[in-house]
Amino acid sequence: MKQLRKKLSILLVCQLVLAAGLWGMAHHRQTTQGRAEPLLTFEKSKVDRLTVKRGEDQTELVKSEGNWTLPGFHNLPVEKAKLDELLTDLGELKATELVATTESSHQRLEVAPDKAVAEVHLYAGDEELAHLWVGKSPSFGKQYVRLDGKNDVFAVRWSGSALQARGSAWFDRGLLASGKLKEIKFPDMILTLENGIWKSDQLKLDQKRVKELVSLLENLQVFDVSDEDIEPDFTLSATTENGEQRTYHFSQKGGEHTVLREDHGVRFKLPQSIAEKLRGVDAQALVSTDEEEQKAEE
Repeated sequence: MKQLRKKLSILLVCQLVLAAGLWGMAHHRQTTQGRAEPLLTFEKSKVDRLTVKRGEDQTELVKSEGNWTLPGFHNLPVEKAKLDELLTDLGELKATELVATTESSHQRLEVAPDKAVAEVHLYAGDEELAHLWVGKSPSFGKQYVRLDGKNDVFAVRWSGSALQARGSAWFDRGLLASGKLKEIKFPDMILTLENGIWKSDQLKLDQKRVKELVSLLENLQVFDVSDEDIEPDFTLSATTENGEQRTYHFSQKGGEHTVLREDHGVRFKLPQSIAEKLRGVDAQALVSTDEEEQKAEE
């Protein structure tokens, strides 16, 4: 009987300790949720360097003289809107949903250094402003995260999809866009803008079709850097409204289309649909068949 009482007493003590632990964790979670404090505290305007690591990939974004570039990826300019979105998202993360408080949980939630899904650092000069470990997603639109040096793990409302660690995900895809043009020289024809009307020799052009064609250059989009050294087989030049010259050299190998702009020096992969439209320009296909439009131009 004494042995039974002793065991029951030990069991009761264990239950009380467990209950106290659970209450403490619940209280911690409730208090944290009530405060809704920002997970990261940094001034967005002060950030001048950012590194993202995901698996074996890592990239660095650096701000110099007001411009963000990718030093490890041909020093290409960063897509500013995408970077602004990431910094805004990081600044708005809330430490509200505490899911774990022990180091032993880090492996399971994939926020441990050797198992994290992603890792991000924010710097101002040599000062580290934030270091975040990003783990797996518990549900759609949520991500487990942990501050470096802390055991607490939070589930935050954030997909984490913006944390890409390849330079090709960050560079400005519109960096070869010409801007507003007043002339384009194709191998077999020249398009010139006069008083808001595009003309070519004495041809009466379909303005809608021409503007769609011109827009391809004015808003040119590429999607990756090409390592292929291919001789160009098609060249066109353009003049902007400000008189700046833009010369584009196009190449094709198999199903891959690439473009090199003389003033830039890096060859880029170009969507096939855009490349084929620019390469396949036919003056006769641009001629207007609308008699009223022809009369209006006269």
